[in-house]
Amino acid sequence: MSSSWLELEGKVAIVTGGASGIGLQISRELIKNGAKVVVSDINGEEGQQTDGSYFIKCDVTKRESVANMVAQTVEMFGSVDILVNNAGVNLPRLLVDVVGERPEYELNEKDFDFMVAVNQKGPYLCAQAAAKEMVKQNKGVIINVASEAGQEGSAGQSCYSATKGAVISFTRAWAKELGKFNIRVVALAPGILVISFNEI
Repeated sequence: MSSSWLELEGKVAIVTGGASGIGLQISRELIKNGAKVVVSDINGEEGQQTDGSYFIKCDVTKRESVANMVAQTVEMFGSVDILVNNAGVNLPRLLVDVVGERPEYELNEKDFDFMVAVNQKGPYLCAQAAAKEMVKQNKGVIINVASEAGQEGSAGQSCYSATKGAVISFTRAWAKELGKFNIRVVALAPGILVISFNEI
């Protein structure tokens, strides 16, 4: 079988948060280009999907859940060639509710911990588990979905910006650590996106 210029045919890709939004579109493009795609998300039905992907339920904030997801992927498909660290949450919050009219929109510890767990701890847990498999095969790609907010900051989104800035720093550090094992680590930094429901 001849391969396309992307050479994704037969590659095994995990897309976290792949059931909706950016992750869904990434999953579809990978499938369209011949990859075997495991969608890892907290919401959905386990098993083979009609679009050709395979769904594994996973909470990226829990080490055991992530380890199980990666182990299942390897057991079914034999390897992990690509990890797309896409799962993320954004709860817009002000550092200080100066006016005092909407105190629920002031950043609190619960929202802070939730965003850090999903956006920062999640990519670390998933990258660590996937990289352990990639090191064995001496190849792989980790793609971290960061954000423009992580590069420039965003008013009303300080915690989200900070977590995405951490993802950019993870990317730079992991690229230096894993390059010698033929593992590339790259990041994307999307801006604000509007997705039409007709496209989903």
